[in-house]
This record gives sequence, C-alpha cells and structure tokens, in this order.
Amino acid sequence: MGRAHQLFRKAARTAQVHIPLLRELGKSTEHRWRRLTRSAHDRELDGLRLIEVPDGALFLDVGANRGWATHSIRTLCPQARTEGFEPNPEMARRIARLYRPPDALHRVALSDRAGEVALHVPTYRGLAFDGLASLSEAEARRWLSPDTLFGFDPGCVGIRRIAVRAATLDSFGTDPFFIKIDVQGHEHEVIAGGLGTIASSRPIIFAESQVLDIARVLGLLSPWGYRVWRFDGAFRAGEVSEENVYLVPESKAGLIRPP
Repeated sequence: MGRAHQLFRKAARTAQVHIPLLRELGKSTEHRWRRLTRSAHDRELDGLRLIEVPDGALFLDVGANRGWATHSIRTLCPQARTEGFEPNPEMARRIARLYRPPDALHRVALSDRAGEVALHVPTYRGLAFDGLASLSEAEARRWLSPDTLFGFDPGCVGIRRIAVRAATLDSFGTDPFFIKIDVQGHEHEVIAGGLGTIASSRPIIFAESQVLDIARVLGLLSPWGYRVWRFDGAFRAGEVSEENVYLVPESKAGLIRPP
C-alpha cells in the first residue's frame, strides 16, 4: 500500500471518529461499489479467481464481522457454499440481513477449546471498531495508535467486553475447501482447534499476515505440506504480502492457475 493511500485512509478514519455517520456511509458506499464491480473486499482475496474451485466446495468465514468476505466469496465463487462464524451479536445480526448471507451462520468464537470467553471490542471516543475485536485485550488495543489516527489520544481508547461462547472448528464436523480467518491475533488457536478438520480436508487458508505468526502456524501445518503464498495479481510461492497470505497444502497447489 502506497504512502499517499495510507495517509488518505488515516485521514478518513480520523474524520469518522469525530463524525461517526461518515463511517457507516463509507462502508455502505464501498459495499455497493464492490457489488457493482464484482470485486473482493480485500485485494488479495481476488486471488480466488485463479483457483480452481469445485462445485459445492465449502468456504468458512471465521471472524465474519460484517460479512464482506462472505459476499466476496459468493461473488467470485458462485458455485461454492459458505458458512460464517461470528461471536459479536450485533455483527451477527448485520450478517443475517445481508443481500447474500452465508448458508449457515454460527454465533460462536472459534478457539482451541470450548467454553465462555470475553470478546474485546476496542472503542475510540466511544466509537466501536468492531473489525478489531479480539479474544485478546492486548491485541484489541494494539492497532489504535498514532500510526492509524491523527491526533491520537490514548486516554480515549476503551474496551467493551462481551461474553461469548467459544468452540473448536473440529466440533462442527465440516469438510472445508477454503478457510478465511480474521480473528485479530487468535489465528493459531483457531487452527489448533481444527487440526482434525485440516488433516482430513486439507483446506486452503487465508489469513492476515500482519498479525499471523507464520512460522508458528506453519509448524502446526507441517504434516500436510503447507506453504505460504503471496497474491499480487499472480500467486508467488514462499513470499509474504504486507496484508494477507494464503497457506496452501501440497495437495491443492496444483489448483492454482497462472494469470
């Protein structure tokens, strides 16, 4: 991402903090634009266009938030089925009202064990940053900083705690082709709770590289020959992008096509 683009997004984010209506207007406008142009909400997710996806393949959206990844998947892979996992009750209600919601929505947090946990939603000047919610309070606080907001005041940062249910991926007995994970630093635990599913299905995994401990996760996935792939218009094995990465098992590497 270029410096000018970063500054523009920082300025827009700061304006939204002071005029919250701007954020909902901006998100609604962006969502409509994505629908019109049939493009993915994350540029790296556009790599799905170059993956051979079987009819009826199951895609899991873990940390579905507002459902944008689900919408992107449905747009790029209309032959696929989708299931979402979102523990935040407000976000789950938004997803249920989507133009094209997932085929199934599980209102739980995925982790390496079942139980009741606290979901931490960071706020700034009272405005909730729902996309930064995490089971880790430290991770929920980390992103809001002078790097992301002009005139940042640490005293304006707050945390809303929501009691939610946690479960393991393995407990759902799914057979996924693809798993998108966006859980703000809890990726390792999600994968650890789904190793049985991963062993049997060998799904392609898409996750944020900024918060992902890639070496640690690849250690978990090493029995199935997973490698990291970067997408920047073409797929490049062994490279890491600045925002999102694909983790691809050896058995599915042949499904990736050249541009």
